[in-house]
Amino acid sequence: MECNLSRVTCIRRYSRVFDLRLSLGDCLQVAHGISVLYTACIPVNPTRVLFHHSYVVAVYIVSTWAIGLYWFAMYGYYVGFPKNWEMQSMECQVFYVDPVSREFDRRKSHFLRSHPSAHVYHIQRIQNKLLWRKYLNKKKQLEDDHTLQSSGEKMLFHGTRDTRPEQIYECDSGFDMHYSHDGLWGKGNYFAVNSAYSLGYSHKTRDGYQQMLVARVLTGASFRSAPHRFQVPPLCEGTGQGEGEVQRRYDSVQGETNGSTVYITYDSDHSYPEYLITFKIEPLDVFSGKLKLAATPKYLQAINKKNPGTTQLIHSCGYYVYTMEQ
Repeated sequence: MECNLSRVTCIRRYSRVFDLRLSLGDCLQVAHGISVLYTACIPVNPTRVLFHHSYVVAVYIVSTWAIGLYWFAMYGYYVGFPKNWEMQSMECQVFYVDPVSREFDRRKSHFLRSHPSAHVYHIQRIQNKLLWRKYLNKKKQLEDDHTLQSSGEKMLFHGTRDTRPEQIYECDSGFDMHYSHDGLWGKGNYFAVNSAYSLGYSHKTRDGYQQMLVARVLTGASFRSAPHRFQVPPLCEGTGQGEGEVQRRYDSVQGETNGSTVYITYDSDHSYPEYLITFKIEPLDVFSGKLKLAATPKYLQAINKKNPGTTQLIHSCGYYVYTMEQ
């Protein structure tokens, strides 16, 4: 679902009110509008200018708090949706990110950092209000834990293989643990620091493109470990020893594999699918009289066996290439 880019600025200005996500800044803007209307509509007696301005300030303050009290009375809590979200009429919508925006550049650079041979065709922002509320509740829970310095929020990559990405971001459970496969660190949701690692898990579309999710992940207190079949994160040492204290578990597990750090979570609410990147791999790149091709380790071994000494293997950022003299 696309958004008219020429109207983005106007839409963003009023989206917070229409989406019923008022912050203090929104209340101040509305109150300012009320006070300006009052000033324009009510004639001012020159002899009572000071009293008039004091009255305008009072209207401004009362309007601000009245709007805030109405919000809390109607909805009970405040949900801080990201400022870059567009106005949406449904619970879940997907928008194309403007290719000339800083948001697009940041996500593209992050993706290409470990995977420079890829060509990004478009990036879509996922706006699922239900999943975002669950994610924020979990984040607040971690931030309120006095044993943690932060929630450990990170932007990580996730490939869905044969699962269509929309089955994850259009669902109320997001990265559902029930559909996770058993990996090196057990059955959990795996997220990679390097996009090159997730390439082998990317979803392939019918028209020949590949897709990968970029997720916000709450790693919290993370346990570094060699491959081990965890069912849940291990218990934190030194917790639950005193009287009345609760023994706590780590929030995630982390390890190293195939040239990338990976984080594994065992709770669906620890992650939010924020972006969907659609791309293709450029397998051939002729430069300086050399041919450079992406290849798997098994294919590289076959090449060296057949033509010993004619190829040079390179392993960089988690993917393999070979160069051959022309």
